[in-house]
Amino acid sequence: MEEPSEETAVIEEKGKDSSNGSIVEVSKGEAKSKGDGGDTSAVLDRDEQNTCPPQKNLMRLKSFVQSYAIHLKDQECPERKSPSFNIKSSLPKDVLLDRIRGTIYGNCIGDAIGLLTEFMLKEEAEQIYRNYQAKSWLQKLKEKVKKSRLPNLEYNMKSQDMHRDRFATGDWTDDSDQMILILLSLVENDGKMVPVDFAKKMKKWSEEGFKELGDIGGMGIGRTTLSVLGHPNFLEDPHEAANVVWEYSDRVIAPNGGVMRTSILGVHEFGDIDAVIANTVAACKVTHADPRCIASCVAVTTAIASMLQGKHMTERGEYDIDAVMKESFDHAYETAIKNAVEHGGDSLETTPEEELRKFMFAESLSDLRLGESRSIGYTYKCMGSGFWSLRQNDFRASLEAIAYEGGDADTNGAVAGALLGCKLGASALPPSWLHGLKHKDWLDQHIDRVDQRVRKGSVTHVQEARYLKARHAQPDSDLWAEISRSTVEFASVAIIENMAWRESSASGVKGHGFSTHRVKAKFEDLPHPRKKGNCFMSTNSSLKKEVLMDRIKATIYGNCIGDAIGLLTEFMTKKEATDTYGRLHSVKSKAEMKSGTIASGSQLANLEYSMKHKDWHRRKYDFGDWTDDSDQMMLILLSLIDNNGEMIPQDFGQRLKTWSREGFRELGDSGKPGIGRTTRNVIQHRKFNSDPHWAARSIWESSGRQLAANGGVMRTSVLGIQDFGDIDKVIANSTAACLVTHADPRCIASCVAVTTAIALMLQGKHVKDCGSFDIEAIIRDAYDYSSNTLDTKAEKDELKNYMYADSLEKLKLDEDGKIGYTYKCMGAGFWALRQHDFRASIEAITFEGGDADTNGAVAGALLGCKLGTSALPPSWLNELKHKDWLDYHINRFDWFEVISILQFLRVLYFFNFC
Repeated sequence: MEEPSEETAVIEEKGKDSSNGSIVEVSKGEAKSKGDGGDTSAVLDRDEQNTCPPQKNLMRLKSFVQSYAIHLKDQECPERKSPSFNIKSSLPKDVLLDRIRGTIYGNCIGDAIGLLTEFMLKEEAEQIYRNYQAKSWLQKLKEKVKKSRLPNLEYNMKSQDMHRDRFATGDWTDDSDQMILILLSLVENDGKMVPVDFAKKMKKWSEEGFKELGDIGGMGIGRTTLSVLGHPNFLEDPHEAANVVWEYSDRVIAPNGGVMRTSILGVHEFGDIDAVIANTVAACKVTHADPRCIASCVAVTTAIASMLQGKHMTERGEYDIDAVMKESFDHAYETAIKNAVEHGGDSLETTPEEELRKFMFAESLSDLRLGESRSIGYTYKCMGSGFWSLRQNDFRASLEAIAYEGGDADTNGAVAGALLGCKLGASALPPSWLHGLKHKDWLDQHIDRVDQRVRKGSVTHVQEARYLKARHAQPDSDLWAEISRSTVEFASVAIIENMAWRESSASGVKGHGFSTHRVKAKFEDLPHPRKKGNCFMSTNSSLKKEVLMDRIKATIYGNCIGDAIGLLTEFMTKKEATDTYGRLHSVKSKAEMKSGTIASGSQLANLEYSMKHKDWHRRKYDFGDWTDDSDQMMLILLSLIDNNGEMIPQDFGQRLKTWSREGFRELGDSGKPGIGRTTRNVIQHRKFNSDPHWAARSIWESSGRQLAANGGVMRTSVLGIQDFGDIDKVIANSTAACLVTHADPRCIASCVAVTTAIALMLQGKHVKDCGSFDIEAIIRDAYDYSSNTLDTKAEKDELKNYMYADSLEKLKLDEDGKIGYTYKCMGAGFWALRQHDFRASIEAITFEGGDADTNGAVAGALLGCKLGTSALPPSWLNELKHKDWLDYHINRFDWFEVISILQFLRVLYFFNFC
């Protein structure tokens, strides 16, 4: 396996002519508009934005809308007169479109089916999937007598192992992701293959994946591609970067990362073979410089282009595949191999022409040795499997045969699926494979853009916008995200800046029939970007919006920071923690050394992540990394995001189980250390998948109802943020999340205490005249809510003793045999809540030892919510190992973000304000 990035566009106002309207230049192409009267400037001046009165801004906004409307009405875009898609073909248009769709669908299907056996040996693949279906004793007996054929493969048969569990059922891998990156680059660059743009998209995708599909990063990137992406010159000159990496390997490496993504370049400009070859070479060399990589890419794309042209057709209307392959071989040899022979053929170890011919014309899959362990990623093996499939006539049988060979089966399947899909068309694809693709709707949106170019020959941004509107007329259609970047560029500055309707809505200023109240009303009607219907997060707070957002972020940051700092002394006694960190790492000024004290008023050292003691336990973690406590908090957060704010125990349970096996793969985890005994026993219970609450209660009952571990409360802080304006909902969510693994009433009570305290602070309850929280009132209310989950007075008294502990000594956090008691952890959190110094409080808890990371996580969340991000030590915040990843998910959770550009465009376009 081997790798969409869209950069935010900036519009620059190059100059104005007051007498003739305006000339606005867009960074990618020019969109010129000249009016006979009035200012039609499409740009709001940045320098005047904050100073001009609402009326003036309103006039300028109206001018922008008018200018945008003029461009929507234009029949022809000035910069798109020449065709951007060469469609010279003898095929009927409906057949041509079917073959194009067959190519793209085939690529993704072959990729997704190949994933089932990727990295397996042939014998292993056959053994795993031969026994997949449950069979009766009679069926098994018959199979012993007569060896049955291998079963038909389906996406839901995916073997459950560490590699395949990263992908959803029916999902494709990085192979097809990178093909789509090329498609996006072509669409956004008027059909031109721009290596630097593709490189930027590759780089961004490697870091984020496709965000709209829920990705967090590109998975499965091959070693060669990863090395090139990491080259310091990659974004400026990707071809040179790839060549440097190739030269460094002694010109040996020729992996399949170029050919796996290349099929789309056989579709684009298919009527011009020279353009196909030039585009293919340019795309391949972004990461793969070996001539064999280039040759394999050219062979595949020219074969596809030739078929789309309708060349080499027999009298029966079928392709003469031998003629197609011969022509493709000639193109590949002339483009890459002959040049390599004439100018330094020593770069190839075997006879170049024979090597290419051997793999391209292999008569059987066994000749290709696709499962050969040391060379499964060789580019000619992948290309060879594609041309073997091209000589077949049954899509399912051919792709299954390739999959059962094992090796780099997804990549082999992607190329084979594209070639055979082009030959047979989309109508020949197995329905279950086609419609079972995980992201088919999203893929269809991009295929539609290619279809339009074929139908029209040339498609302008204006036509593209109209096409999308005609097909998806609802204003909340997600496909409006499809509008090309240049269309968005044309409007972006006017939207990003401080909008006129916001400035003038209070006074109801109107201009030329353009009502700011009306615009604002339409904005309020728009659905939340991440939810159909009303926003799932409560905004019932007396705090200012920016203060509220700061407290929310500090809660999540605080949880992770307390966890990461607490790791320094986790499982130590107080004495061990003090002896280890007390004198070894303290960095003091002369004055501090003289007085024997440090800034926090303690004789102990200020703790930093880099001070982590290197013992058997802490070696498992990098500096600044948090542990399973915050990981599980993030699992709850991700479950809430993906379920529109609903706390669904089964979904969280499934995430927890997957995470327990592999961690967060995008962070480099290979499994999660530190999972508590109670949580692990529940996850392994036979009923956990179907009813996690029942499984947790069963484990608790079998312990004699004695288990009350801190595994529930350690992850619960984010549920104080979710729906914080509705305390009943907070309590219900906290209980549901806790019961997934911890059924003891004390666990539930400690969770409810923490989450309701956070929710009350976010509501702005119990704020004194001086602006600070009345913490005793917060704790009193949190106690009332949590104690209502308990039955007896003795239970409530114990809860109160821990919640109101006035010193850490009373909590005995390092008490042997009880360090994981849920009330100790909760008590540490509420002790911290009564403090005013984040660093000093978390350090004090950490030096107590015991389950210090869990105690620190809860304390950090509560005190972070109280104090805000400004109170967090900069070194602790900025040196969190995965802060960028954390920020990404916090931003997904942030419902106060500015309304997007495309939402504003939808308002303007669908409600016709001009």
